[in-house]
Amino acid sequence: MDEKYDKKAFKFYRNLIAFGIILYILLNNLHMIWHYFNVFLGIITPFLAGGFVAFILNIPLKLFEEKIFKKWQPKKKGGKRAVCLLLTLLSLALIIFLLIYIVGPRVQASLISVVEKLPDFEDQLVKIPVLKDYEENIHEIFSKININSAQKALIDYIKNANTDLFNTIVSRVGSVLNTLFGVLMGFVFAIYALISKEDLSRKSKELLYSALPERWADKLVKLGKIIFENFYNFFTGQFIEALVFGAMCFVGMLIFRFPFAPAISIIMGLGALIPILGAYIGVFTGALLILLQSPFKALMFIVFIIVLQQFDGNVTYPRIVGNKVGLPAMFVIVAITVGGALFGVTGMILFVPLFSTIYELLTIYKNKRLKEKGINIKTK
Repeated sequence: MDEKYDKKAFKFYRNLIAFGIILYILLNNLHMIWHYFNVFLGIITPFLAGGFVAFILNIPLKLFEEKIFKKWQPKKKGGKRAVCLLLTLLSLALIIFLLIYIVGPRVQASLISVVEKLPDFEDQLVKIPVLKDYEENIHEIFSKININSAQKALIDYIKNANTDLFNTIVSRVGSVLNTLFGVLMGFVFAIYALISKEDLSRKSKELLYSALPERWADKLVKLGKIIFENFYNFFTGQFIEALVFGAMCFVGMLIFRFPFAPAISIIMGLGALIPILGAYIGVFTGALLILLQSPFKALMFIVFIIVLQQFDGNVTYPRIVGNKVGLPAMFVIVAITVGGALFGVTGMILFVPLFSTIYELLTIYKNKRLKEKGINIKTK
């Protein structure tokens, strides 16, 4: 008994001493470790970005393969994947083309139109009943602002935005070439990952089961499946939801004759990608644009968006996303707050499916433990 205890004690102290030595070395070489970590991160960043691109492009790819061309079985192996991948890339190219050459100029024209209305904004403000009592203060504030000079500066900035961007790119050509190379490598990696995604999945599982005990490998495979499904369902639902919400907003704005319908609908659609907060950003931006032309229409726009969001939240969104990402509203707010504080807008988007995954894992663990203990909360 004593001999067995001595062996356990020796093993414990040996591991404790080893841990202390390793910790000491790490703490005394933090700068060097951080340097090599950044170097390593710089090397793998294109591949991480490529993996994320492959994950996003896999959404339309699965749509083509499993919905549109579900019954098509070509004789040549891989033919269906090649055609669907080509259609996915063409769809991506079309979206980029629309954003740059059609949507971009429309948004630019809308912004110029808003700036051109700045001299009339003072008169529009004093017509609002709530601000009628502050007419003298408003005139005093605007008398201190050179509206015409600010208007000309803003219009010149908007018109020359593309030229300034080009000049900046040319002046930093070395950095840009390096970035473009990374983007290109990441994109090529994404294409290869999409072409052979089943093979990559199979080989990853083979490596996992060969290196770990079967019990642990099963748990990791199950964990990976839960993570993938939560992120895939979230992004699929959010993209479709953003498209549908932006389209409904555009149609509604045309019906009610609101100004700047294309630009505001695009802002509202992009805002729908960010849970909860995106809606407020879209409403504030849209109302501000319309306010410069008509305060009454700005108020009507806010009412319209509130009604539209109620319809979307109770009818459209549940049908599109359903309960696939079953995260309670309270945890959605926590996820957005934490994600936004740590990583900005990107964190707001990514932390919702991340918290959903954690929530599902905790639910599985909770149900398992309650079952093992034979406890039924409903009867308590």
